[in-house]
Amino acid sequence: MRAEESVYLNVNNNKSNNNNLKEKLNPNNNYNLSENHYENNNEFDSDSNILLTYELAQSIKKFSLVDTLLNLSWVFFSPWYVLPAIFSITGYIGSFKYSINYLYVYIIFQLLYQIIRIPISINSWTNNTYNTFGLVMNIILTLICCLSTLYISRLAYKLIKQLKLLDSSKLEELNNIKQKNTKLIYW
Repeated sequence: MRAEESVYLNVNNNKSNNNNLKEKLNPNNNYNLSENHYENNNEFDSDSNILLTYELAQSIKKFSLVDTLLNLSWVFFSPWYVLPAIFSITGYIGSFKYSINYLYVYIIFQLLYQIIRIPISINSWTNNTYNTFGLVMNIILTLICCLSTLYISRLAYKLIKQLKLLDSSKLEELNNIKQKNTKLIYW
């Protein structure tokens, strides 16, 4: 293959990627995304930002819904757990409406909740008598809760950064999309 043919193939591939990406961003499509839908070309950055923003919002919706259900399960032990459930719902609403303010409230609450959770757990570990298994399980579950909360907060922060990159027309386009088949973002 000659160099000219290689350049010609690359130009044609970029044009076909351009057409595929524009078809994917059409609000009438179902957004069946391939694994390589993020382009590194400057021309496609705004379209890939829309897709990444949508995927982050979907991930936060799912994780905050699980967080809400877990917090609601604790309401049976203490009615004070209604507050974390309400703030978990703000994370869901923020990712649903693409609202930076709701997401900030969600992140701030989650971080404050961790600052409160750790001393209370340490106080519980030192003042209550546990058998060894109970103490180890309490410590492990507390660490899992703290890490999962920080993980969801990290995703929410990434979504806020993505939302700041989009202008109002792109946000409106993002809100008008009805259904997309996307991947769940884990990291």
